[in-house]
Amino acid sequence: MYFKGSLAIDPAQLTNIEFKKPENSFASLVHVLTGGLASKKEEYETFTAVSILQQINLACQNLGINNMVRLAKDDIDFYLDVEGKQDDLDVVLEKFRLETDRYESELFDKIFIVLEHEEDLIKYLFEIDINRKHSVGAYPIEIKINGVLSEFKSSGASSAETKAKMKSVFSSQEKYDTFLSEKQAVFNQFVSRFEQSVRRSIRVDEIKTKTSLKMVRPKKPVNTTSEIPVNRNADPVYYGYHGFGDFFLYAWLWSSFAHTSHIHCHNFDLVDEQGQTMMEVGENGFDAGATDTLNPEADFEAPEGGDVEFLSGHDYDADFAQADLDLGGEMPDVSDMSIGEDSGSWFDSIGDSVDFGDIDF
Repeated sequence: MYFKGSLAIDPAQLTNIEFKKPENSFASLVHVLTGGLASKKEEYETFTAVSILQQINLACQNLGINNMVRLAKDDIDFYLDVEGKQDDLDVVLEKFRLETDRYESELFDKIFIVLEHEEDLIKYLFEIDINRKHSVGAYPIEIKINGVLSEFKSSGASSAETKAKMKSVFSSQEKYDTFLSEKQAVFNQFVSRFEQSVRRSIRVDEIKTKTSLKMVRPKKPVNTTSEIPVNRNADPVYYGYHGFGDFFLYAWLWSSFAHTSHIHCHNFDLVDEQGQTMMEVGENGFDAGATDTLNPEADFEAPEGGDVEFLSGHDYDADFAQADLDLGGEMPDVSDMSIGEDSGSWFDSIGDSVDFGDIDF
């Protein structure tokens, strides 16, 4: 079990909309003949790399967030912490400012930032995507926040210590529900505070925010940090950043505890080992011990009853197909949010009057 928050941010900046020149040869010809009006549009933000980083830094500093894990520009790492350094945010950003000239600062395509923070027994991992170039209507800044419970941090090779800490949470349904409710409230409040800090530090037109509770369903039992799968295209907790496995191990034990304790689980997303959502569970939920839905020592089994929506696009697709489950559709990307699509172009409006045959461009 871990928490996830998503923020999609549209800063109040001037933007330039340009037509993207296609790579296909025939489409390139049409692009020239129509003056670019037949091509998809892209939106370019006018902020510079240095200026937007300074604003992000201010939003973080307001909440005492000052640990930088990673900084990359256009998919090239400028900084990656492999030692677990503390209070390095200001140092890294100042170094970036000094080593990035004005031309580079203005012409970047993407900045990628990873930060960590800990308070109120929750360890937070932030992943911030800043896209200067994006489709029209999409939000240029996307932030994922994962929260894990630092009170269950592992300090050794074995999971025995972590299991001992977790045991009391699953001793009764009441203790389980109270524990989760309290932690969820702390996480949601933190995400709300972070959103307000962003609004104070960056002029924005709109921010879309979403929070959710995630539970991992391993294919087999995970008992050590070295057994935790790494996925660099999922939520930040799956990336394998230095030292984070010790904080994340308990989440791989959670479903087994819920199963053996017959906990009634509700209002959460069940995810596979890659962080992809396989089930969305509503208020009614289900008894985790009644079936092998959450049992990592057995093949997956659909829960009995409950308001559950089954999704596709994950490690358990074959199990779902074999069980002939009614799927609600394929999960979107791990951002879990729809943050804008291309708004089309003038060429879309003349499609009925100009026939290019069967040529695909």
